[in-house]
Amino acid sequence: MAERTKVGFGQPVWVGRSSQDGRDSGSTVARRTVRIESAAGVVCRRCRVADTFGARLRGLMGRRGLAEEEGLLIRPASSIHTFFMRFPIDVVFVDHDDAIVKVVANLRPWRLAWAKGADRTLELPAGSCEATELARGGRLSFIAHGVPA
Repeated sequence: MAERTKVGFGQPVWVGRSSQDGRDSGSTVARRTVRIESAAGVVCRRCRVADTFGARLRGLMGRRGLAEEEGLLIRPASSIHTFFMRFPIDVVFVDHDDAIVKVVANLRPWRLAWAKGADRTLELPAGSCEATELARGGRLSFIAHGVPA
């Protein structure tokens, strides 16, 4: 298995290991993490990466909430739902150049959101986008963390 890590502006995020045969591992828990920053500073200190079918499907369902500076990066994803969730979230849609395509603040449970041109979706605690001044057209930087303890 080859280690793949890309960080910085203008490039897609690839964190962790890929399977040798290219098939989805089927894990339902996002295990890898990244730190996400913007020009204004740290957006998400501990952001789990959901890059398998199972992890993307599960998302934040069943959780009671997100801690401050915690989040979920779903890739690939240009749309999300908050079905079966118990709390509102802020959603940031990001394109392949790490540019913010759309920000949806305070998305309540049982709602849908999508953005044309997005290929990754960042889910954050409600109020995070306002606090970190995230807006359409801004850029994000992704820094690999590895597997949390």
